[in-house]
Amino acid sequence: MYRTEREHEDSLAWKAYWFQFVNTFTPMFYIAFFKGRFVGYPGHRRRMAGMLLESCDIGGCFAEVGFQLIITMCGKQFVSNFMEFAVPAMTHYLRTRKKLNSNTELTATFLDQQYKLAPFEGLTSEYMEMVIQFGFIVLFGAAFPLAPMFSLLNNIFEIRLDARKLVVQSRRPLARRAQSIGIWFLVLRWMTLLSAFLIAFTSESLTHVLYAAQHQGSTKGYTNFTLAVAPRETTHESCRYEDFRDHKGFLNKFHYELAVLRLAFILCYVALTYFISGVISAFIPDTPKDIQDARKRRRFLATQALQSTPAAANEAYARVRTSTQINPLAFRMATKPSKQHHRHRSNDAKSHPESMKHEQQHHLDKSWKNHTDLTPDERNSAPASLMPLETESKPP
Repeated sequence: MYRTEREHEDSLAWKAYWFQFVNTFTPMFYIAFFKGRFVGYPGHRRRMAGMLLESCDIGGCFAEVGFQLIITMCGKQFVSNFMEFAVPAMTHYLRTRKKLNSNTELTATFLDQQYKLAPFEGLTSEYMEMVIQFGFIVLFGAAFPLAPMFSLLNNIFEIRLDARKLVVQSRRPLARRAQSIGIWFLVLRWMTLLSAFLIAFTSESLTHVLYAAQHQGSTKGYTNFTLAVAPRETTHESCRYEDFRDHKGFLNKFHYELAVLRLAFILCYVALTYFISGVISAFIPDTPKDIQDARKRRRFLATQALQSTPAAANEAYARVRTSTQINPLAFRMATKPSKQHHRHRSNDAKSHPESMKHEQQHHLDKSWKNHTDLTPDERNSAPASLMPLETESKPP
């Protein structure tokens, strides 16, 4: 049992995501990581159930990953858009036809019309579709460079389909506040980090970099270097295959150096990703400045209402509920303590610590009444909802 509804929804979304992830990405993961990597070498081919293991073409499995991505991503997007358009339209048509054939009154209320529409299925499927598409681009986008363009065109069409489905073909959803997108943020971050492993173990870029570093920046002879010679006792003819082995079939030094470079690339990629994410989060706050000012204003009015008479408290509460326009500059200047208050507070902090809270509230009341920290233009431009509350008695 889950303690809250959010824990239940996050668990359901996480399990559904893994189900879709395995069904969607298993063929491409097999081609990228397993196909052709465990077949052995000439004279020592590995078998399973008496059959040779499948190997890649001469050019490698990278091109095959691209073809698989085209078929899976484009085909999945086409089928998904068709289902989102056809199924709600057919359901709406059948419901409308049934309503017209019945003897019910044509003057149905709004609730009756909403009840006859298809129920809203939630946002889990919508998030799932976007996350799977994000995985296609981030994980295997290098194999098919046109994948981002196809995703953009699909999303432009998807926006109109979702708008029609929400406005015309389904019941009005109940609006609920949400702090974030929930478990989907963790899924997106996890897929971003997983892309580092795909780049490191499926791309030939690191192999070129290591070879050039060992040959004074030149890649001359790279193709011949990547072809190993088959052991002489296994064949009477010259046979070469793509791998990093010596003439006896053992892995050479370059293979292990490349493995270390790939692991180092993964660590650097993860560290750089977290660093860039932290910098962006630091410079772009989660809450806009006007929202922060609105929250400060609500807290100020609530504090003032608690220290006032019941009539003034009700007036302050109504003012908080109805006020929509805020002058952020005037509000910050009006609630900023003056220099005299800073000096007075710093001198009396040690001798009278219990009076610090009362002094701060006294200054705020004085600022609201006199507006000594504001210029004449700022004082005149302050809205009426920003003016001080008139109380019948002083705070205790």
